[in-house]
Amino acid sequence: MKSQLDSISDSGVTCSLTSKFLSKVSSDLRMVPDTYPDNYGILTGSVLVSNELFNSPEGPLKMAKKFAKLPMTSNDILFTSNLGGRVNENKHIVETAMHPGWRSSAQLINFVRGVEPTIHGKLAALEELTNIQMPILYSLDPNFKVSYRNLGDPNEKDFRSVYWGENYERLLKIKRETDSEGLFVTKLGVGSEDWDEEGMCRKHPVRLGSPISSLMAWVHQLHD
Repeated sequence: MKSQLDSISDSGVTCSLTSKFLSKVSSDLRMVPDTYPDNYGILTGSVLVSNELFNSPEGPLKMAKKFAKLPMTSNDILFTSNLGGRVNENKHIVETAMHPGWRSSAQLINFVRGVEPTIHGKLAALEELTNIQMPILYSLDPNFKVSYRNLGDPNEKDFRSVYWGENYERLLKIKRETDSEGLFVTKLGVGSEDWDEEGMCRKHPVRLGSPISSLMAWVHQLHD
C-alpha cells in the first residue's frame, strides 16, 4: 500500500493508513449494542427495481427523487442490494418459488423503519409504512410492483401478487397437496388467505371427512 499512499501524497492529498490483524474473521463482528435504544423495534419494507428502469437514462434520477420524498427519522435506514448475475441469466429456470420479477431486477430497495417501544408507536409505524412509505416505494415503477417477503410490509394486502406473482397458484396447489388439512400457516404466506388476520381461526370450516374432523367428531362422541 505504500506506493499508493506515496502517489496520493504526491498529489497533495493528506492521507494515512491503519491496519489490524484478525486471527479470525468472526472476531471483528460487532459485540456491543447498536445505536438503537433498549426495547426498540423495527419494521421493514422492500421493492425491486427492474433492469428496465435502473438502466434507463432517467432511472437513477427518478429513484433519487422518489427517495427524497420518503419520510424518514434518524432511526430509519434505506439501503440497496445489488441484483442480477446468474439470477437474471437463468430465466429459463421456472421451477422456483420466487417471484418471476427477480429474474429481471437490478436492485432491491430495503427500508428499515424504527419503531418506538410503545403500542401507539408500533401502530403509528405500521400505518405509516403501509399508507405512506410503501406507496412511495411502489411508485418507482407502478407496473413492476414486486417485494421481498422476508423484508416486506407485514400488512401487505396484495401479498399474493407482490411476493409470488404468477407462481402463486402453482405454489398454492403444492401447499394443498402436501398439507391437505391446511395446518401450517404463516402471515401473508401461501394459503394464509384461508385464515383470519391473526392466523388463529379459519375463514371456512375444515372439510368434512378429513382426518381432523373425524377425530374431533370421535372426541365429541366420547364426551356425549
